[in-house]
Amino acid sequence: MSQSPFLLRADVLLIADYSAARTLQNFTLSLWNGNRFGFNASNISNFDPTHMGYFLEFATWYHKHGENDPNFMGVCSQMIAKREKWAAANRAELDKLREMDPKAYEGTTSDYWRHIDDLERVHARNLELGFIRDPE
Repeated sequence: MSQSPFLLRADVLLIADYSAARTLQNFTLSLWNGNRFGFNASNISNFDPTHMGYFLEFATWYHKHGENDPNFMGVCSQMIAKREKWAAANRAELDKLREMDPKAYEGTTSDYWRHIDDLERVHARNLELGFIRDPE
């Protein structure tokens, strides 16, 4: 392979939103910073032959080039920026719901609290990964 797979497969890393793509995204971020972004390697058992091929391309290329590949570094920066944007949107939605009277929620009160719980779980994970910071 003469071109960076991080450039060739940027659509999978930056746009795609399905299980195998998310696993490849998490793997790529773990290459960038394994201490910050852990990777659950058991998830590769769900890869079809195409995605397993992408995984091997990424691993082989990174083994050879590491962080000397500007395409790798650029894709990682873009993935992190997207996640920071998602984290901010999640936080804004959580804040909006917290300010709302549960009776005004479109749905049942149980739905309201379930929605809050879901957003709080995502927010906690975003804090853990450093995609957002709580105001002090």
